[in-house]
Amino acid sequence: MFLIKICKNPGLLQDSLIDTIYLHPSNIVRMVAALENKGFLTRKPCEKDKRTWQLFPTDKAVALIADVDAACAQTEAVLLQNFSEDEKVAFKKSLIHMGKNIASAMNVYREEDEFDG
Repeated sequence: MFLIKICKNPGLLQDSLIDTIYLHPSNIVRMVAALENKGFLTRKPCEKDKRTWQLFPTDKAVALIADVDAACAQTEAVLLQNFSEDEKVAFKKSLIHMGKNIASAMNVYREEDEFDG
């Protein structure tokens, strides 16, 4: 999910990524560092606020994002096969609700984004 967000939003602020994912900020920072070490993204200091980083996908990440999107779509299709449209909507709403519940219990708060339906 990190790589998808960064590829679709080159220059995304690391703080914005933290605000939109149901994980503790330290976990996100570690994942961003791992993606950078593996050559999937680069970090550059934000010109407006040197305390935060802008995240950019590398050519290596861009080359694979179509395959990642396809794998996600295929997995979702398999998981939701034989579900009615109403059941799909209810299931997705339930997952979002459960994510918010667990995040709240862990004192992790985030802004809504395109993954919230």
